[in-house]
Amino acid sequence: MASQENEILDRLDAGERGFVLGALLLQPSGGSDPSAGLEPPSDTRCGEALARIAALPRGERVKLTRQLAREVVAPIPAGIEAVNPAVLAALLGGEPPDILRLVARTAPPWLRQEMDARLAGEPSLGPAPAHPPEASPSQGSSARAAVAVPSPSAPEDADATRTVVAASAPQDDEESGVPDGTSTELVMEIQRALFSRVVPVHPAGRTSAPLADTPRGLLLLDPARLTAELSRRGAGVLGQSVHGARREVILRAAAVAGAPWAAQILAAAVSPPDRASSEAHPDMDRRAAVELVAAAAPGSASGETVTRLGARAAGAWMTREGERGLSGADQARALAQRCPPAVGAELLSGAGLGAETV
Repeated sequence: MASQENEILDRLDAGERGFVLGALLLQPSGGSDPSAGLEPPSDTRCGEALARIAALPRGERVKLTRQLAREVVAPIPAGIEAVNPAVLAALLGGEPPDILRLVARTAPPWLRQEMDARLAGEPSLGPAPAHPPEASPSQGSSARAAVAVPSPSAPEDADATRTVVAASAPQDDEESGVPDGTSTELVMEIQRALFSRVVPVHPAGRTSAPLADTPRGLLLLDPARLTAELSRRGAGVLGQSVHGARREVILRAAAVAGAPWAAQILAAAVSPPDRASSEAHPDMDRRAAVELVAAAAPGSASGETVTRLGARAAGAWMTREGERGLSGADQARALAQRCPPAVGAELLSGAGLGAETV
């Protein structure tokens, strides 16, 4: 069953998984396809996922609904371990030490270590209050309220809705590591607020191989492979921008990029225009490549310039027509959070989100 769930959900990003969960709660037995009004490629991916889920036996559909519910209401976003340490430090930097201490108690071990490192030497304001203030309705469990809206009209509806409620129910305080007298649910809400800017990225199952030619594939690359892929794209952009230029201009561009991208730039500079375009960005001509190079900030280290160029091109690619779907911009934000801040800023600018910070 686990491998079958992976096959159904692997291609879906966080926004698409939330849509599928809502559709399952509204129409647990199937029916008309609600994904028809979505933008590509989400319309196709969500439609295929819902059709495959509808074909599952009832018990397996309920299990898959429960899995999706756990993902949607998770207080700590999936994939946060891949967020660049500098970006994570910026997210945590303005928080009071006692808030971080409270959240760290129930955080995964690696995240607890990051937070403990930030807390080293910070004074404590004392133990958590015995009766912390309750979250107001406007601040409370908004994620759970959003997914538990449908009122069950059939036993199967009730089962599906109960999976959402069970998935979001707080754990027993004795098992959760939360200090005595502190509401576990309140800690979960603080975690959601603290990490609300982190875009969830769910891992691929064993049956899927991450492909860099899709936005979700880029999100699943490890840091070293992501840097290499962005640099490859940046070298293609730089090579296309000097296509047909004087020899000294081409050589200067290759020198800026350095090894191992100089050879790719030299090849792109003399290759046919259509091939040079395919190496850089779909539908990007030489004029667009020149504009992108002019807009990108040069890197201080050797080779960093092509990485920044590739990030800017990737941002534009992830939000272009036909790739927006439910979460085109969110996918760009998620990828930017996996890059060093300067590279992530270029990616957001390329995606048209330049006013945002990573």
